[in-house]
Amino acid sequence: MSHSKKKATSNQMFYDASWFKERMLKAFGKIVSTNDVSYESVLFERDEIDEAINAKEYLNQLPNPLLTQTFMFADGNANEWLLMIVIDGLDGKLLFETWMKNGKVVLTNQDDKKESLSLHHRG
Repeated sequence: MSHSKKKATSNQMFYDASWFKERMLKAFGKIVSTNDVSYESVLFERDEIDEAINAKEYLNQLPNPLLTQTFMFADGNANEWLLMIVIDGLDGKLLFETWMKNGKVVLTNQDDKKESLSLHHRG
C-alpha cells in the first residue's frame, strides 16, 4: 500500500463559513456557529451592483464581471448580518468586503487602497 503525498497546487484563499466565523469574531467580537451561516457565490456585471453599497468610482476599478460571495447570519438579537466580498477570479485575492447589519453598511474596506485589508467602521 502506498500513500501519495500531494502538494497543494493553489495558494488561493478559500472563503467559506469557517472563514466568515473567524472574520465576524475579528471584526465584531461575535461568536458564530458555522451551522448558522448561509452563503452563496454569484457572478455580477458591475452595473448590477447597488451603488448605495459600493461606490461607482470604486466598482469601475474592479474586474468585470465580478465574482462575489455573500454570507448571511442572524444573531440572537434578531440582527441580520450580511457580508459581501468580491474576489479576483484569477488569483483569489480579496478585493473588497462590505458588511451590512439590518440593511445598513456598518463596515467596509472599499476606501482602502492598501494591499492589506483595513476595515473602516461607519456610523
